[in-house]
Amino acid sequence: MAWRIVIPEGLRRHRKALGFVAGLALVVAAVTLRASSLGHWTNATPFLPFFPALIVAAALGGWAPGLITLVASVVVGTCFLHIAASAPNPLGMTVVTRVIGFLIVGGLIVGLVAALAELARAIRVRETLSRELQHRVANNMQTVWLMIEKAKQATADRAASEALNQASDRIGAMSRLHRRLINSSAHVEQLEPLLRDVLRERFAGTPVDVKIDIASISLSVDQTAAIALLVSEAAMNAAKHVFRQQRGTRFEVSLWEIRGRYRLTIRDDGPGYAREVGEAPLTTGFGMSIMRGFAEQLGGSLEMTSTPGATLFVEFPRG
Repeated sequence: MAWRIVIPEGLRRHRKALGFVAGLALVVAAVTLRASSLGHWTNATPFLPFFPALIVAAALGGWAPGLITLVASVVVGTCFLHIAASAPNPLGMTVVTRVIGFLIVGGLIVGLVAALAELARAIRVRETLSRELQHRVANNMQTVWLMIEKAKQATADRAASEALNQASDRIGAMSRLHRRLINSSAHVEQLEPLLRDVLRERFAGTPVDVKIDIASISLSVDQTAAIALLVSEAAMNAAKHVFRQQRGTRFEVSLWEIRGRYRLTIRDDGPGYAREVGEAPLTTGFGMSIMRGFAEQLGGSLEMTSTPGATLFVEFPRG
């Protein structure tokens, strides 16, 4: 919603009364204007000073205050029609036609403004519920992370400890990302600083030259979250298999629009997907499955090349 009348929280419960008071106060102001020395400027349109009262009453209180203000405006404004009778009247409108015309136009204004105000309130309620839900999800993820951390401390098995450690890293990263996204808008301006925070966390203590190239495109919050999580997972794999083993020093992320679709590219300068004898291929495994899942969430599919370094591509539709 492009506009919104901000009402303090304590007054929202009394918005109808506030609409009545504001509307009638503006009716009095309109009467004062008509009775003043400036009143002759509105003789040709005698009901014009009452329109602000209708708009404010309907915006603050809704239908009822707006309609009551409309009736009050008609009653009071009709008293000034005898003054307006001497003003130019090229359309030849009578008193009755002027009153009917004001009722029609005023009723349409009240209906439109009240509907827009109700829509704005509905959007505000939806945003509040969405933020509350996001907070609950983030809190639940934090609880799961704490449980995994306790389980990790209690196990002596090396393989189990490594699996729990990876799960803890992933859940923790998702929880922190979720909290960052709670109050963000669906604009690309949030993506680059978000990715920098994610990569700074993933590569902490590791000398990595990070390059991020994001085009000026519009993204939804869901797309932003999926991209950030996909990049986070790719960075975790690169940190483990490339940078901590001193097989590379550069990590790049780019997002561009190509032929009406978005193309996400993630690249490192390591040895690619070629592994040493006896090692599992990097194109399989739980981490790769997670990245494929995020790519599908974006509406695309994950593609990989290995010359030079390891490169991931995801091409997905806009919005």
